[in-house]
Amino acid sequence: MSNERIGGEFDFMLHHIGFEADYHHPDSGNLQLSRQTVDAYENEKGDAEIFFQNATGEGFSSQHLLDWFLTQTRTTIADYLPPDGKVKKGGCYVTLPIKFQEGHFHMMTAAGAADLKTLKLYVRITAHPRPSSRPTGPRAV
Repeated sequence: MSNERIGGEFDFMLHHIGFEADYHHPDSGNLQLSRQTVDAYENEKGDAEIFFQNATGEGFSSQHLLDWFLTQTRTTIADYLPPDGKVKKGGCYVTLPIKFQEGHFHMMTAAGAADLKTLKLYVRITAHPRPSSRPTGPRAV
């Protein structure tokens, strides 16, 4: 799945390619995702609502959770791009690390709901100059 973001001189296209989760659980390393979670992610990728906010029960997709993370940290996708000169013409791969306090978000595992401790979202990002701007500097693609 893709999502366009506008950031300064560039429009960013995000392609969610995967994630890794660690849980507030004594057997965290051995927990397996529930079949329903796996099926939803395989079918819908970044749009699958597989992360749940404990306080509201609301389901979040990878994209929705990324929006939440950027809002909470007051950052933008551009803040996570590799240093100048490391971004290739076709884009780059970025890992976005998100840490959670116990009791805030959970995922459904084969053993039931497990609170998220850390989540690494793997994203491929491409940047395209905005038509209304004239890109300058090393990030001009």
